[in-house]
Amino acid sequence: MGPATLLSLVPLNLEAEDLSDANVWLFPILKHYIVGAPLNYFSEEILVMIKRMREKAQKVFLFFIYKGAVSY
Repeated sequence: MGPATLLSLVPLNLEAEDLSDANVWLFPILKHYIVGAPLNYFSEEILVMIKRMREKAQKVFLFFIYKGAVSY
């Protein structure tokens, strides 16, 4: 099963406001068990997902930095 099939059945749902609603548990599965997928799928889909996760992580990081600075 390729990444396109897997993610069509169980989407990552990265746009969820609450990250507990996102299916981030799929990342290790995608990392270890995907072989033979077309390279353009990775460049057009997987890299876009990684960019979105990086942006969300940056927002969370900045939120906690700001929250920590304000609470002192």
